[in-house]
Amino acid sequence: MEENTKPKRIVLILTLGVAYLLVASFLLVSEMSRPIDGVPFTTFAEGSWGGFRYGDSSYAGEYMVIRDQSTWASFWYNHTSNRLPQPPVPTNISWNSQMVLVALQGFVSDCCASYVRFFHMQLEGDTLYAHVENVHRDGMMTAVTNPYHIIVLQSVPNVVFRETSEAQDGPSLMNLVLLAMLLFAIAAIVLLALRWRPRMESLR
Repeated sequence: MEENTKPKRIVLILTLGVAYLLVASFLLVSEMSRPIDGVPFTTFAEGSWGGFRYGDSSYAGEYMVIRDQSTWASFWYNHTSNRLPQPPVPTNISWNSQMVLVALQGFVSDCCASYVRFFHMQLEGDTLYAHVENVHRDGMMTAVTNPYHIIVLQSVPNVVFRETSEAQDGPSLMNLVLLAMLLFAIAAIVLLALRWRPRMESLR
């Protein structure tokens, strides 16, 4: 009687293991696909050769909030002043609902390991906290650059820039826990299958 119940027990354990695996996988995918921030943004332009005060060794960079076409046109003219031919001012921004944030790193005398980028947007009431990663590293060649990151996002009344030298946007603790659960489930199912395979074959 005991021998007849073993296959059912094995099937039950494997079924529970597979169910556990599917649930852990679903939670992991859901967690990893969750936006890092509550305010999405779109990169409009990013690079190392910004023309805004390009070549000015006293320029230490700055952050800007642009809310209208005239300010945008003035900035764009300066930003692209080091390009030939100079591109026209983009007009595809809806200023009644959108704004532009600009991060400029300033004068950098080597290329091209230094960079600046927005990586996290946190909205609290009517204030947006724009987190910026500003990294200065020694480059591989001597060349004057001015790294920049320009983004477009929904307009809010107030913007506060928060600068860090290293972004904390790696895997979250929840991601690591779910990944560990997933790997544990896979290992448990494999070990169980290997253990009971000879007995299953003997019952055929």
